[in-house]
Amino acid sequence: MIGKSGKHVAEMKQRSGASICIEPEMRNEQIRVVSIAGLSNEIKKAEKILNARFDNRLVKISDISTSEAISKCQTMSLPAENDVDVIVTAFVDAGNFFVQLFSTQNDADLIAIQSKLAGCYLSPRPKFLYSEEDQPCVGDYCAAYIDYAWCRMRVVEALEDGLVSVSYLDYGGVVTLPTNVLLKSRPDFFETPFQAVECYLANVVPHEHEIEYSYDASTIFSQLVEGKVLKLNVVSQRNGIPCVNLTYENEETQQTTSVNEELEKWGLVRWSEV
Repeated sequence: MIGKSGKHVAEMKQRSGASICIEPEMRNEQIRVVSIAGLSNEIKKAEKILNARFDNRLVKISDISTSEAISKCQTMSLPAENDVDVIVTAFVDAGNFFVQLFSTQNDADLIAIQSKLAGCYLSPRPKFLYSEEDQPCVGDYCAAYIDYAWCRMRVVEALEDGLVSVSYLDYGGVVTLPTNVLLKSRPDFFETPFQAVECYLANVVPHEHEIEYSYDASTIFSQLVEGKVLKLNVVSQRNGIPCVNLTYENEETQQTTSVNEELEKWGLVRWSEV
């Protein structure tokens, strides 16, 4: 299909007037994704040329809209009964954070997401860029290349000067980005569940004289969980968000340490049975 030095693709582009990009990664070891962009008549002409050359084997990647695909894409869930291994990937404060499941399957899912996004966006990008007339809106799903990784994102707030706040769907947390680094999503990007799970730390609350957790509490929480594989146990739910216990094995004493209890022991939070 590509031809020597891209000869066949170049020929099809010239005949149709459309942009045609063949992604490097195979899907399910049988399907190669071909992105076609251009005016409506150019796209139809390119489809006709491809089908004529390849015995009508060109199949649309999905007949559902992005919004329909997103509605079917669930966030990873935490088991209500068993302990699971997790890593903390982002946090708001000492009592509110995001985790990823720590497992071989989770690693495979994250690699698959990276591969799919890279396979799409490493091709010429103009067809995925937002235009001045079509800027990202609150609630839009998009992607960006941040800190050497492709990230699925959602716009949570429109700011001034061409900036937006976006949440990381696979890592958690919020970042401010210029709209010119955001890229539009395709429906098939939502076949894999979002990997970040928001959590509250169970049985701890700020001190009575504090409106929110102190800087010291958040700093110590970060130090307790950073770089560790933790055991997570769901205790309850608050507004649909799991309240959890986090524990880890102390490398020096070989004893199990509770992150919840450590914060209370250090006097950084107040214990609550609610």
